[in-house]
Amino acid sequence: SNRDVAMKIKEAMEAAKSRNMAQSTVLLDEVGPHLGNRTSLVYSVGRLLMSIGRNSDARRMVESAIKLHPDDSDLVRAREKLIS
Repeated sequence: SNRDVAMKIKEAMEAAKSRNMAQSTVLLDEVGPHLGNRTSLVYSVGRLLMSIGRNSDARRMVESAIKLHPDDSDLVRAREKLIS
């Protein structure tokens, strides 16, 4: 559900802030396949990926999402902020 995904992202962010990169990575990997059409979360997940050193994963996620939803304003902003 949307709530479950949002909670996992929040937990991953808290783990990253605590410098617990292993826990953050595990949580992100659980969430990733379940984003679906939740394009508003792509920026947050991408930012978090970058904070744990997974820049190429963040770039790949944003570019893949843009291919599926080229006119989505959330994704356009995510690309501008994360990749540009």
